[in-house]
Amino acid sequence: MVIDAGSCDIGVESTVVDCTTPVPTLLRPGGITLEMLLETLGEVEVDPGIGSEDVIPRSPGMKYTHYAPAAPLILLEGEYPAKTAVLGEQIRKAQAEGKRVGAIVAAETVLSAGVVATVYGSRNHPEEVAANLYNALRFFDNQPVDVIFAEGTDEIGLGLAVMNRLRKAAGYHIIRCE
Repeated sequence: MVIDAGSCDIGVESTVVDCTTPVPTLLRPGGITLEMLLETLGEVEVDPGIGSEDVIPRSPGMKYTHYAPAAPLILLEGEYPAKTAVLGEQIRKAQAEGKRVGAIVAAETVLSAGVVATVYGSRNHPEEVAANLYNALRFFDNQPVDVIFAEGTDEIGLGLAVMNRLRKAAGYHIIRCE
């Protein structure tokens, strides 16, 4: 049975922590952030499978790209404003190749014309980004786009969970912006 209780306040799946290890190990970041765990537990290790495609994650829900939209997703990571500059360059390049472009961006980002875009929230409010992430990705399943660029966020608080889900949705196709 599935009970629909409406939208989730957090947006990303639950946090999973392995407490059978000498030091508790974060297996899947979620609504209970790494910072909260550190404050409560004092010491927490982070499973290497969280941020790497080369290490098999140990937590359920971490092994597959169930967040991935139908069109290929490319994630942009780095600092602002370098990230938004590279985003603009990548969009122009893809459009010059005749591609229909989609973008998942923060509310503060201004895009050029001809881009199908959805805003996942303000970069100053990671809880808003986390709550809107899944819907932002699903938005593109009904849009005629050939490629989607996603603007990454800081990995602080819920940002760690957001970036984990975005990396998986992108199949680890990442552009690092310096």
